[in-house]
Amino acid sequence: MCPQGVYPTADVCAIGSQISSTYEGRHVTLYPDDLSHGSQVAVVTKGYGVWFEEAVGMPFNTQTAATNLIEQGAIDTEGIWCVDVWGQNDAGNCTVIPGEKLYINITTGLVSKINNVVNQLPFGYALGNVGSNLTERIAVKVHFDPNGWTDRAMYATFIGAVAQNAFAIDVTDASTIAGGMSRGLAINYDATGIQTGTAQINALSIDMSIADDVNDWMMLTLYNAAVADKNIEIFSFISMYSEDLGDDLAAKMLIDIGFNSPHAPAGRDCVIRCREHTGVQPNSIFLQLEGANALGYMFNFTDAPGAEDAAVILDTATCGETATQRIRCLTTLGDRYIYLYVV
Repeated sequence: MCPQGVYPTADVCAIGSQISSTYEGRHVTLYPDDLSHGSQVAVVTKGYGVWFEEAVGMPFNTQTAATNLIEQGAIDTEGIWCVDVWGQNDAGNCTVIPGEKLYINITTGLVSKINNVVNQLPFGYALGNVGSNLTERIAVKVHFDPNGWTDRAMYATFIGAVAQNAFAIDVTDASTIAGGMSRGLAINYDATGIQTGTAQINALSIDMSIADDVNDWMMLTLYNAAVADKNIEIFSFISMYSEDLGDDLAAKMLIDIGFNSPHAPAGRDCVIRCREHTGVQPNSIFLQLEGANALGYMFNFTDAPGAEDAAVILDTATCGETATQRIRCLTTLGDRYIYLYVV
């Protein structure tokens, strides 16, 4: 059962009774053994931050008995306190300056700028300076804020076996709208600094590695449930649109695929695979080009000299049609040719 200290059990107090103490309830009184303090100290100790579940605070006294409620279990969830702060963030050594957010490690009790939500709780704000990788005692504005997800930057590492979902977002959108956009997950990345050389900006980056056999290894999986007889004008698994990026752009690609698979089985080494399932409409299109402005090339195959004959392979044995029907060209720009090589 969660700690509740001096606070009454369910249905004991009269509804509307005020129980707060000291300025909107900033002082909370629990038993010392109901408070966590980390490995820095052996017991609840004055000057070292404590927490219970997602609530943080500073103890008024050092614990001498587990059952001493009033004197040794009272904490302040606000206020300015002298606290030892470590000059670290999620990337490693760093300085701490006044106004920066601080977090407390729920294993060690150390206070720093490390904000990994797996083992850190929001603790307060620095009011002093700490050198890089140093532990120095500064004034800290302690603030009870259980919602660490509101931070501008958040880093999380999930360690150990995680069944099914390391992190899941479930959204039910019952809104009725005639315009605008509903998004289950929105990322707005404003890059205001200058990044040169080999620097990259990724609004969403996915890196995966495996340590054992897996059945299917998919970095991004999209699925939609069947929807019958609903008014849907356009459905897209992935929709992309890019504005003009200016004259200094070196190259522009909406999709850029790098490929290296020397160990793939013969016939299974594929960049894009299109599988036809039941219910596909006649004259379905794998790739469609629209727009009033002509492109230079619909396809541009570049390969090593002498390998041009392997650029496009049409296998009539797997399609049930003649080779002349495999690629259809409809153009108003005059004669255009697709060369078919026999391999």
